[in-house]
Amino acid sequence: MPPPARPKRSVIKILRNIVLPILGLIVAGAAWLFGKDDVKTLSVGQCLENTGSSYKPNIEQRDCSASNATHKVLKKVKGTSSAYTACENVEGTVAAVTWKERSDSFVLCLAKNK
Repeated sequence: MPPPARPKRSVIKILRNIVLPILGLIVAGAAWLFGKDDVKTLSVGQCLENTGSSYKPNIEQRDCSASNATHKVLKKVKGTSSAYTACENVEGTVAAVTWKERSDSFVLCLAKNK
């Protein structure tokens, strides 16, 4: 009795199961690497809007005169990711944003804009 025939792999299955996921990872990686990240460019006196949530913020820089600019940066403390210790003595702080990537980190102490 001959051994059972090996099932043929279709080109569509190979594309769907191997090539497309790899392309998806490349696109996602490029978006992460080259994507705009407004929180990294903010400095003292600039304003922002959080279009995400408090657990998963999506910070977008705004002109301070814009109606959707909700917060203003009071202080930027580099080298820490502890919002409490960074902002505890900054008068007017109502919120903080912590940013950490590899060994780089900072905290933005925020006041309400307007």
